[in-house]
Amino acid sequence: MQKDNSIYRLKRAKLIQLTLTIGIDLVFFIIFMQRSFQAALSDSPALACFCAAVWVSVVSFLIFLLWDLTLLRSLSAESRELNRLVYLDDLTSIPNRHCLDKFLADRIAPGSLPSLGCCMLRISNLDRINTSLGRSSGNAALQDFSEILEKVGKPYGFVGRNNGNEFVLVMENASQEKTEQFLADFGKEITSYNSHKTPIQFSSCYTLNQECNFTDLGQLFAHTSNKLHH
Repeated sequence: MQKDNSIYRLKRAKLIQLTLTIGIDLVFFIIFMQRSFQAALSDSPALACFCAAVWVSVVSFLIFLLWDLTLLRSLSAESRELNRLVYLDDLTSIPNRHCLDKFLADRIAPGSLPSLGCCMLRISNLDRINTSLGRSSGNAALQDFSEILEKVGKPYGFVGRNNGNEFVLVMENASQEKTEQFLADFGKEITSYNSHKTPIQFSSCYTLNQECNFTDLGQLFAHTSNKLHH
């Protein structure tokens, strides 16, 4: 997810303003406590009115600053929630395809494409789980599967949900050995999971772009997805 830098900068500016305003209030209070200044106020109604107006203005500004910070806090929370909805899959809470595309576009230089590897996985018995145990059990299987994938896959690369019952791991500096090791680690975690939960069966495939020389990530994904379903 992306951080909303505009909200962050505005909040920081408001905090600086708040600090300066409090400082001005303290200086004004210190001056007001001086007996000589109090005597001057007694002798000059105009000065007293001017100081009262300044004091009211400063206090009002402080109140509005605190109000702004409260609104910014609410806006920041709404922004985070919108980011979550846009960039994370609603069911599994892992990055969705939109987030995956944006992350890779920002991070992967065109010259790095030949070194990429794409591994796709799917729950091969998801339809049976949905039919025999209900849709809620199928959703639970998808959630658990994605949690295991994220746990195992993070050290290897970037994990996301491609669409539906299809998950992806994108690796930089990919090799057959590295990809096979990931699949072995993931298989061990699934085996452990199956010993105490509704068993999950999965299928997988991968593509090393050094062998295919695709010039576009979309082609790499499409090729790997096609292999997964055939």
